[in-house]
Amino acid sequence: MRPVGGLRQGWILAALILFVLLIVVAIGFYSRVIRQQIKVMDSEGLGSAAYKRLDGQATIYGIISLVIALLIVFLMVVKPF
Repeated sequence: MRPVGGLRQGWILAALILFVLLIVVAIGFYSRVIRQQIKVMDSEGLGSAAYKRLDGQATIYGIISLVIALLIVFLMVVKPF
């Protein structure tokens, strides 16, 4: 039997797709929210409603990024398909 290599193994392709998704979430969304949060903190303070709203968004994007990163590690270790 000839081993299948490269991107034809599904777990490698899935991990690469997840990596691209992680970059999009981290750079496209999380960093934008953090920049906005810093601006609001400087102008309105930590107790403002805008800061708390942005803090919630940053938490959600951070959790999404963590889950994607853990899925990538899972795929790299277990190689399920």
